[in-house]
Amino acid sequence: AASVEDEEGSGERVLAIQLIQKQSAGGSDENEEETPEGGDSDVGGDAGALSPAEFVRKLLISETTPSQPTKRGAEERDYVFGRLFGIMAVVRSGTLSRQDVPLEVVRGYASNLVALFQHKKWMREPSAYGIMELLSSLHDLRSSGEKTNCFFAVAEDIVSG
Repeated sequence: AASVEDEEGSGERVLAIQLIQKQSAGGSDENEEETPEGGDSDVGGDAGALSPAEFVRKLLISETTPSQPTKRGAEERDYVFGRLFGIMAVVRSGTLSRQDVPLEVVRGYASNLVALFQHKKWMREPSAYGIMELLSSLHDLRSSGEKTNCFFAVAEDIVSG
């Protein structure tokens, strides 16, 4: 009975993400002028072609990137910690450990964590913790040979990045 509930929960999650994708794609015309010039254009129009994990990543990056350069340190910290907490929520949800998540998506999240680690000195410890959580989730939950390779590929990216 537990596996049926897990499958239903997974289906509900996918439906919710698809609904958000449709709303983002449909609402992109209305909000086009609010999008910063340096924003991520893939969030709106190509949302249907993205995997749910990649869609969430792109939306997270676009929402935690200031529309104008910030001059206040507190505002910069808010954006940076928002990005970190968003990535950590995805990592802890187990979404990245699913079989249908492409390696490039997992590498993207790892790359974002490395960028946060390199951003400022005060972000090193929480970002390092995030990197450890990501690697731990990949190591614990991916048991097949292909997914084990994912763990090593992401670890190699982190070390070289």
